[in-house]
Amino acid sequence: MDEIVVRGIKGGVLINLPEKPWYQQRDMLISRIQTQERFFKGGRIAVNVGGSDWSQDQLFKLLRDLSDEGVCLWAVLTTSETTLESARSFELQTSISAQNVPEKPENPLQPSDNLGFEWHSKPLEKDEKVVFRANGVLIGDVAGKGVPAALFMVRCITLLRTQMLQSRDLLHTIHAMNVMLCDDNPKCMFVTMMVCLVDVRRARLAYVNGGHKPALFGNFRDGFEFLAQPKGILLGIDPDAAYESATRKLNAGDLLVMYTDGITEAMNPVNEEFSDRRLLDFLKRQPEQPVGELVHGIQHAVREFAAGAEQSDDLTLLVLGLSGH
Repeated sequence: MDEIVVRGIKGGVLINLPEKPWYQQRDMLISRIQTQERFFKGGRIAVNVGGSDWSQDQLFKLLRDLSDEGVCLWAVLTTSETTLESARSFELQTSISAQNVPEKPENPLQPSDNLGFEWHSKPLEKDEKVVFRANGVLIGDVAGKGVPAALFMVRCITLLRTQMLQSRDLLHTIHAMNVMLCDDNPKCMFVTMMVCLVDVRRARLAYVNGGHKPALFGNFRDGFEFLAQPKGILLGIDPDAAYESATRKLNAGDLLVMYTDGITEAMNPVNEEFSDRRLLDFLKRQPEQPVGELVHGIQHAVREFAAGAEQSDDLTLLVLGLSGH
């Protein structure tokens, strides 16, 4: 068999790949998905790779590539013990025959890049074309460490991208994401997340917050303050959780400072935290400066405060500035 065979199954699509080396199978699969984007995007697929051997790194690369296309890989069918173990290491459903595809995945996982299991939109280059097409920016923090946390983060990013492309509505997106993350979540993992949409034409910021640290907002002329927190808890725990959105008027020179708790909970040698208050006070003392210098200044302030103490968590910082009139 030299051709890809695609057939519908309950809960998704099964793609049978020809017996070829893993890299040829990957290229054929991605090419098919790209040429039939409307058919596959936002859906779940099971892939039958036959006897081809896939390592963990190769499979993870496939997961990331599929995530970039907005597709969820939830099952791998194989007659290769190497591929079987690789798929299991990523907690994907695995099977050795096409007749045994699970009707419903126990844990539908979806991958992408990560930043120490915390992320924001800017370093995800392939995400950027999607995120900024919606004039949006996000930051999030997944609980836990290791491969399970990385894959849960991957799932979050793919769900967010898919939902935003479908609706462009923040409340719908965060509600739908929370329900999906609560479903098939045997390890009770969760994520905090703040998602913002910037309407430059109307000079307005809209945002939702799922249990994440409150962002700081303001400018060098009038000072900074914490953004009002709309109702919302972390995602992945309660499928009935209620969320609200909020808006803020934007003016030229305004800055939005988003961060994870690795910044404010950084400790010094006597176990004092840098804290939200210290971050706010630092911003209030700053003269007008480019955004890049402000980012470096915050990083330097945290390092100086820590005074060589061991870093206990990942540090993620995102500063968005509005220029023009």
